[in-house]
Amino acid sequence: MFQSLAAVVVLVVFLVPGYVWRAVEGCLVSLQREAKWEMLALGLLTRSTIIYLPLLPFFYLLWLEKWHEQNPGRTCFLALLCLVVLPSLLGLFTGVAKQKRLVGRFLNLIGVPAFNSIPSAWESYFSQAPSSWMIVTLKNSQRVYGYFGPGSHASSDPTAHDIYLSHTVALTDGRFQLVGNTGGVYVPASEILTLEFIKEGEPAHEIQR
Repeated sequence: MFQSLAAVVVLVVFLVPGYVWRAVEGCLVSLQREAKWEMLALGLLTRSTIIYLPLLPFFYLLWLEKWHEQNPGRTCFLALLCLVVLPSLLGLFTGVAKQKRLVGRFLNLIGVPAFNSIPSAWESYFSQAPSSWMIVTLKNSQRVYGYFGPGSHASSDPTAHDIYLSHTVALTDGRFQLVGNTGGVYVPASEILTLEFIKEGEPAHEIQR
């Protein structure tokens, strides 16, 4: 019984912080979802270790003074801080840093070429896509005209790059116009051939076929 309880405690202590960090980061950027369990566990352990390393001297002093026995309530608060709060803040920071490509910008600033860590052009564009008119060419050569703005969504799943456009659009006299009472349009990944983006306010006659 003791060995089973100890295994659960070790699992919580060394995997949960890394999992929380990764989960929060995954809300902001696309992460690899098909990693093998060994690689996933190693990644979680690495993140947890990054959290614990700066705190080890502090934890060691508390352990020597048996602070946890004298302050059970504060010990629970400290555990919550290490297991949930700190990992969440780190996940938020690394997610935003990846979205804004802060590391690459810093390396470029000091003259070091940076490799783009975003795995695909799709994710690179849609992670910070501005509002724009969009022409979706389907595999049957038909075109869907829409507006990619607030309420639109482009999937971050690398196996299913489908897209939802918040407004259906008509191309009239070389201009994009919103269709009345539009509820948007969904385009499955299997039907998409190309995507063409037109900046807001630009005339569209030059791309009319």
